[in-house]
Amino acid sequence: MRNRWLAPLLIIAMFAFGIAAWPWLPDQIDSHWGLSGEADDTMSRTWSVILLPSITLGLWALLLVLPRIDPKKENYDRFNATYRLIVNGTVALMALIHFAVIGNGLGWDMPVVRIIMIAMGLFFAVLGNEMGRIRPNWFAGIRTPWTLADDEVWRRTHRVGGRVFVLTGIAIAVLAAFAPPPVIVIALLGGTTAMAIGLTLYSYILWRRRQAESTPASGR
Repeated sequence: MRNRWLAPLLIIAMFAFGIAAWPWLPDQIDSHWGLSGEADDTMSRTWSVILLPSITLGLWALLLVLPRIDPKKENYDRFNATYRLIVNGTVALMALIHFAVIGNGLGWDMPVVRIIMIAMGLFFAVLGNEMGRIRPNWFAGIRTPWTLADDEVWRRTHRVGGRVFVLTGIAIAVLAAFAPPPVIVIALLGGTTAMAIGLTLYSYILWRRRQAESTPASGR
C-alpha cells in the first residue's frame, strides 16, 4: 500500500473498467443510495464511467502538490511512507466505490452501501494505525489551532487520535457487515462527528495545560 505506483495504476484501472463496461451498461445507472440502502438517484452511463475516475485523478494530483506548498514541507520527509499510504488508501477507496457503482450497473448482485461502509471503516482503522507517525503539517492529520501551535500537543493528540480512529473504524466495519443500512450510516456519521469534536476538545485541553505549566506562578 506504500508503493508510489499504486495510485496511478488504480486510476488507470478505474478508467479502463468503466470504458470496458460501457457497452453493457444501461442508459441510466444507480448513483446514490439513501439511508434505507435503496438507490434513490441515477446518472447517465457516460458520466458514471468518467466522473469518479476524473475526480480521483484530480484528487491524486492535489495530494501530490500539497506537500510542496505546505509551509512545514520539510516535515514530510519524516513521514513520507505514511503520507504515501494515505494517498494510496484514498485512491483505493475511490476506486472501490467506482467498481461497486459500475458493477451494480452491470447487474451484479452486490450490497453497494455495505461494501463502501466496510471499506471506509477499514480505511479509518489503517489510518489510525499510522496516525502517530504523522508530523506537524497543514494538510494531513488532526489539524486544530492547538496542534499546529505546539508540536507536543500535536504528538499527544495524534497518539490518542490513532487509537480512537482504529476503534471507531473497526466498529464501523463490523456494523457495516451485519447491521441494517440506516444503522450503518448513522454510525458512520455519529462516529466521525464524535471523533472530530472529541479530538478537537482534547487538543485544546492539552494546550491549555501546557500553557498553564509554562506560565510562572505569580509571587505573593
